[in-house]
Formats: sequence, structure tokens, C-alpha cells
Amino acid sequence: MLIRPFQPVDLPTLIDLTINTFRPFYEVDALDMMGADLLQHHHGHWEADYQHEVPTYHDPSADSHVAVAEIDDQIAGYVAWGPDELVGSGKIRMVAVSTDHRRKSVGRALCLYAMDHLRADGFDFVGLGTGGEDEFHAPARALYSSLGLRRVPVSYFLGRL
Repeated sequence: MLIRPFQPVDLPTLIDLTINTFRPFYEVDALDMMGADLLQHHHGHWEADYQHEVPTYHDPSADSHVAVAEIDDQIAGYVAWGPDELVGSGKIRMVAVSTDHRRKSVGRALCLYAMDHLRADGFDFVGLGTGGEDEFHAPARALYSSLGLRRVPVSYFLGRL
């Protein structure tokens, strides 16, 4: 596996990878958790949201970076990181691994890569967010715990008025 810095030519692949990675969450888990009306209201344009969000991840002028993992000359996943709002804290903004490359330590390698770069840039802490109790995010929660990160429970409630 090769982990390398983002190149602009990667962007369409990273957008597709992100959408394909999170499709099962939005089409199954989130639908089950939220119901159709809340899901439509809160995340009804999730694919378009990723099409707009992913290009913002790599912005060196804002100290935000993306690295890509390649296996056999194919993009297997990527990680995005940058500064958090708190002084001295970095944030991993996204970790996405293709279905074909999961359970092969790609996510772990990408997280460690980002954490090494955050440390080298003078950050003392790192944070990231993921789904709380759903099955889709269970492997991510296990990975982040295995990296020594602590889970901080937060509840967010949605409902129709």
C-alpha cells in the first residue's frame, strides 16, 4: 500500500468513493434511525452535499490536507485532516475506504498518516466524529478506539414539530 498526497486528478474518484462508502448508511441505517421524513429533511441531498464538501477537504492555505491510499495502482481510500477550532487540536474530517479494501488496515494506515502529520505540524490533540450506535459505523468506532482515541458521547435529537 502506498499513501501519498492528494493530486487534483484524484478528486472525481474521491467524490465517488465517498458517496459509495456512505450509501449503505444513508439508504439503510439512517433511514431506519430517522424515518423517511427526517432523513429527507436532514440529509435528503447527501450525495450532492458530498459533491460540494469533498473538494473543500484539500486546502493547504487553510492547513487542510488529503492523503490517498493506493493498492495496485487503484485508490483504496483517503483521509482528510486539518486544524480544529480549539488551539492545539487537529481534526480528521473524513476517512473513507472502498468496499474492496476494507478490513485490510487501510483505514488504520490512513488515520496514522494523518495523525503523524498533525503531530509534525505542532498539534497535541486530535478529534473526529462518526456515527454513534448504528451498525454501519461500528468498524470505525472500533478502529478509533484501537488508535487510543476516547469516545465522547454526544446526543443530537431531531423531530418533526
